[in-house]
Amino acid sequence: MLKQLWNLLVRVTVVAGVLLGFVFLAECFRLFVLFYRIHPAAGFTFAGILLVGILALLIYFWRGLRACPRVLTPPPMPELSAASHAEMRRYCKYLAEYLGRLAENPNLEGAPAAAASDGIAYIQDVLGAHPLNDDLARTIAKIEQEVVHPLLAQLDEKASHEVRRSVRDVMLAVTLSPYPSADVFIVLYRNFTMALRVMRIYRSRPTPREEWTILRDILAVVATVNFLNISRRLIESLFSQVPFIGRVIDDIGQGLGAGLLTSVAGHTAMDRCAAFRGWNREEEVRSLGTRMSNFLVDVKDLFTKDLMPELKGPIRSAVSPDEANQPGFWDTITRGVASAVDMTARTVDFLVVKPATAGVQTVAAGVQSVAGASARIGRTMTGTPSNGTRKHRHSRHHRSGRGLVPMLSRIGQLVKYTLLGSRFYK
Repeated sequence: MLKQLWNLLVRVTVVAGVLLGFVFLAECFRLFVLFYRIHPAAGFTFAGILLVGILALLIYFWRGLRACPRVLTPPPMPELSAASHAEMRRYCKYLAEYLGRLAENPNLEGAPAAAASDGIAYIQDVLGAHPLNDDLARTIAKIEQEVVHPLLAQLDEKASHEVRRSVRDVMLAVTLSPYPSADVFIVLYRNFTMALRVMRIYRSRPTPREEWTILRDILAVVATVNFLNISRRLIESLFSQVPFIGRVIDDIGQGLGAGLLTSVAGHTAMDRCAAFRGWNREEEVRSLGTRMSNFLVDVKDLFTKDLMPELKGPIRSAVSPDEANQPGFWDTITRGVASAVDMTARTVDFLVVKPATAGVQTVAAGVQSVAGASARIGRTMTGTPSNGTRKHRHSRHHRSGRGLVPMLSRIGQLVKYTLLGSRFYK
């Protein structure tokens, strides 16, 4: 469904562009005729200026495209214990290119950029020394664990700050907006710009094609969350937990729902941009189901700490002065909002859906499926077990085998790669 919608949008954009281009050319021709009737020199001067302007725009556009780095596509990489020598070599070269992007990222300056450059030099030294399979496996584990993940953690911190700021702004705008009909445009625009800023934190200069690909993946994941039911459950909980404060309670519920949407979109953008091993939409959806309650807790903290002071004016206008001046009135509202969000968080697993490849199916990400995803990731990367985050560790990629067969295998590899020499590594 999403693919069909995307194709329809592309066709409509192309048709609209052709029509606008035709109108532009017709207007240019009309102006040329007008100037030519005044004087032929004026007409040809106008045509020359127009051609020079179009040529300048084309050059500017071409230089902008050349300035953008090409999209890095991670090569297929199975478990290191089952990967072939050629697969590990290709992946090592990809890691070197990826570290090169990180070294050029202006969001990583000083020591982090130097660490990325040192990682590139280390990979090149290993590849140039006729490595064995065990050497390549250790190199991949070392680079990912000691270089890539720490650098991504620094970018995660900056991106998380951007997401929190966007969540706060969206909740404030939706809650205090005097025009509810404009809320959807505010939320869409703010989420779109937030996703672009998150991309630039991780990738510095993403190409237009890469931007649209990431936005499409983010949309596909965000569409798996039933925000309508979550907002309805939030408002029901608010009515049961918060004293009567008029229509402000509806505005608070809408603001919390918009904040949750923005938080989900922002963290999905972070996951997508930091997926240096490749993106798996199904795994992300399963991970999203386990983290929804955490997103709601973050939204609750932002709302009760940062936005509650901004709501005192609308709340005062909705209740009587005596009620607003009662001791503990504002603490009761704050605790009620927090309690309503906590009640929704306890049932949010039942309000998350996940798509099949070409459709939408209702599901709650069960413990067994999440454990299976964690086990698959854990066999590939060691470290903290997968709990919906991207911080994985490499598991043991190989065993230090003892005996005649492992020894003969290592000797065979050594002879093969030494005799074949440079021809093998081309």
